[in-house]
Amino acid sequence: MEINKKELEELLERFFRGEMVESPLLKDMTSLGIGGVAPLLFYPEDPLSLRNLLQILLEREIPYRVIGGGTNILAADDGVDEVLISLKNFKKIEITEERKSDVTVFVETGATLQGLVEFSRKKGLSGLEMLSGIPGTVGGAAIGNAGAYGGSFMENVKRVTGIRRGEMWVESIESIDYGYRYGGIPEDAVLLSVHLELGVDKVEEVEKRILKWREQKKSTQPIGMRTAGCVFKNPEEGVSAGMLIDRAGCKGMKKGGVMVSEKHANFFVNTGEGTASEFLDLMHEVRRRVETHSGYRLVPEIKLLGFSEEVLGEWS
Repeated sequence: MEINKKELEELLERFFRGEMVESPLLKDMTSLGIGGVAPLLFYPEDPLSLRNLLQILLEREIPYRVIGGGTNILAADDGVDEVLISLKNFKKIEITEERKSDVTVFVETGATLQGLVEFSRKKGLSGLEMLSGIPGTVGGAAIGNAGAYGGSFMENVKRVTGIRRGEMWVESIESIDYGYRYGGIPEDAVLLSVHLELGVDKVEEVEKRILKWREQKKSTQPIGMRTAGCVFKNPEEGVSAGMLIDRAGCKGMKKGGVMVSEKHANFFVNTGEGTASEFLDLMHEVRRRVETHSGYRLVPEIKLLGFSEEVLGEWS
């Protein structure tokens, strides 16, 4: 859609503190390194500026999307029509309540997940160790309920705060219906912060567990390569999508510049100049082979941005 950038700039001069970037490339904002252009990218400096920005966009029916670390995203080669908002300036982490056996930690959603894991290590706080080595932001971890080795992010959350329909929004965990790779956050809410309840332990014990899970990931996943994390969700508890893909003979399979990792079959690697269309072609072929081999029809874990309703319908 056509965006009146001049009008936006005039409004933002009065009601917005932060940075506006024109025509940002999504391939520069995602771990996969794939994706075309977005119309605008905003970096608000504070909650009031974010709230004002959202109100301006809503009043003008300008579609927007909050983007975190870009670590589980496949963006279309033609880019997106939505305005992008980054909360990278929202990164405060602090202990707000201390008790004998646990503490409450306030975390803004622009903080990195690994920054939070490191904070918990230094303070001797337990509950997040299994998330060691998972990239992205706290906001992304909450929305997708990031997890590994039997644990998940939302299990530690007590309360969330955000902006919804122009108003501040607060919800306790008891009112949030989260599940496997689903944080239960409403799609029309922009998440600002979470309050976590973490256990108290010896620093060396927390470090030991963090190192254990980090080394496990290094030995089984293509760390350091251009991926978007796990491509498909596990179809059911105890059934690994990676195992199904491996048994279907897909390891090492390629479509153009995108390849199924030899190290972990549920990771697709951009080997250089891979495209979104090649990535989708590989997803289709892997899903077809898995379904033929095992009967399971895989569902994406990664988020698809900028694709047509027809394409999204194929993967819903």
